[in-house]
Amino acid sequence: MLSLITLIITAYITLPGLHLFAQVVLVILIVGWPLFFHQRWLNLFRGKAEVETVPRLLGPVALAIISVIISLVGVAFASGVSNRTGELPQGIPLTATNVPEGVSANFGSQTSARVIITASRESWAVLKAENFSAVVDVGNQGEGTYDLPILVTPKISNVKVIRVKPKRAIVTVEPVIRKTLPLVAKFSGSAGDELVPDEPIFEPEKLEVAGPKSIVNDLSSAVVQIKLSGETAAIRTKLAPVALTAAGEIIPGLSFSPAEVEVTVPLVKAGNRKTVGIKPIITGNPASGYWVKNLSVNPAVATVTGAPDALETVKEITTAPVSVAGLSTNTDLPSTLVLPSGITTADSLSKVTVKVEISSTETTKTVQPELIYDGLSSALKVTAVTPSSITLIISGAANTLNNTADNAAKLNLELGPYQSAGTYSVLIKNTHFTLPSGVGIVSFLPSAVNVTLENR
Repeated sequence: MLSLITLIITAYITLPGLHLFAQVVLVILIVGWPLFFHQRWLNLFRGKAEVETVPRLLGPVALAIISVIISLVGVAFASGVSNRTGELPQGIPLTATNVPEGVSANFGSQTSARVIITASRESWAVLKAENFSAVVDVGNQGEGTYDLPILVTPKISNVKVIRVKPKRAIVTVEPVIRKTLPLVAKFSGSAGDELVPDEPIFEPEKLEVAGPKSIVNDLSSAVVQIKLSGETAAIRTKLAPVALTAAGEIIPGLSFSPAEVEVTVPLVKAGNRKTVGIKPIITGNPASGYWVKNLSVNPAVATVTGAPDALETVKEITTAPVSVAGLSTNTDLPSTLVLPSGITTADSLSKVTVKVEISSTETTKTVQPELIYDGLSSALKVTAVTPSSITLIISGAANTLNNTADNAAKLNLELGPYQSAGTYSVLIKNTHFTLPSGVGIVSFLPSAVNVTLENR
């Protein structure tokens, strides 16, 4: 019965390690027990007297060891000793299927899926992300945001997908729009003989990009990435344009027309080096109630070189725009440098970090504090306060003041010095107010009140 239960459980277990362990236990149960209890088995098929005449060649311990060895051999044949289970190092890019015409599927920041697979050790040596497809079936649904399963399928045999991480993807189906963009060059590496790239010439000078509305609306240019490798003559080549994020990563899901552009890059003699500041560029607005208090860049300066006339005009260089939309805490954002044509960094600096300091927005609010009578004699009572209310203007973060009730502020009138009935003028000071945390005083009126005391 135990063997049967174990077999049923392992049939539904996909984790190879646990499956292997269960198989070992199962074989030990089937093979080991009959060997260990061989005398009882012999009693079933022979007479008792005949059994006693059979020589006992192996003891229980030896039989147990043999059963374990037989178990391992059986499991090895069943599971394959050459298989390996693990997570594929590369993420598999997500693709959408059954997308209606005129719209596109946008996966946002989740553009790939990770998989745990089982494959032979020989296959592991050559497996790449291209050997798998990660598909999200949109099912011809209209515009909207959907939570859909991810289906990963191997393109080669003898590979089994054990688990997909994550199992589902958030997909936004939105209209495809087109936009005309100018072309800019992004250089990496360096030319030879102290040469630097001059103003590139593009043919055509502009192109058309098509893609999801939310992405295309934010694009201001298409980028041609040019890698310099010691060239000493003008560069003439055809390259595919791309769109880049602020961190310099290629934005997927876009199509360009034409798909390639002709680029001519003259190389000119570099002028003297020059150190200039780096100016951060931001887009978007922080979360409600917050503002950008300070911006800084690490590193703060860059050493640039280029043609003498181009170098003379450079006073600073900027970062690619980084978005601060929705931020409510200090954040470090990666970005790249935007270099003018004919200018390159002398130390191959291309990526920087924009440090964004966020602070809550200060605002004001008018409240009427609750009056507290401190030190009032037990023989007296307050019958009148003139004026009857105090106007208090407080300041603080917008979200803090929005959650501050009108009666949260307290005014403590010190009446201890007054021990007989009468009308007294009591001065009010800032220290007499008790305020919620994060709230300060701007002003208050009046600066004194008349308090009338009578005997109880």
